[in-house]
Amino acid sequence: MMRRLRARIGVGLVLGTTLAIGHCTLHGSSALAAMDVVMVLDHSGSMRQNDPQRLLIQAASDFVRKLASEDAAGLVVFGAQAKAMHLLSPLADEGRQKDLLEAIARIRYADPRTNMAAGIERGMYELKQHGRTEAMPILIFLTDGIMDTGSKARDAEMREWLRTRLLPGAREAKIRIFSVALTEEADYA
Repeated sequence: MMRRLRARIGVGLVLGTTLAIGHCTLHGSSALAAMDVVMVLDHSGSMRQNDPQRLLIQAASDFVRKLASEDAAGLVVFGAQAKAMHLLSPLADEGRQKDLLEAIARIRYADPRTNMAAGIERGMYELKQHGRTEAMPILIFLTDGIMDTGSKARDAEMREWLRTRLLPGAREAKIRIFSVALTEEADYA
């Protein structure tokens, strides 16, 4: 029970902080910064145990409802592979927020594996391919687990790729990554 409460508080804090950062004054101008937000959510089977009440789904939906019309949002889910469930697109476009909320509701926590690097890579791809130059690129990454591709050697390879290639690439592209680990067993590094 306490673990679920901490997870919900953590998710709420990260998502709220993201909104505050995105809608602050940018570079001294008086204009609010539009955000391009890609949520990268773990849909591995372990999430059923660690989030049985689907609090992550509720928190992600609440976050989307609080985004401004000038923001864009997308959804990537990952398990063994990563897949864009909703391409990054402006929320002002007709029906986009509704479509995104429906995509979030369809997450079922069913994949047997957890490939965090694949999730980060796909989220960055969405931001690079569909992001707007005037918007702040943000990736929100949520997981309960550790790298688990089914092979210890592959796990080590994916962790190294994440650390040495993907994260430096995110810094270079000025993509802000906010990560939430939903359990104490998660790979915080």
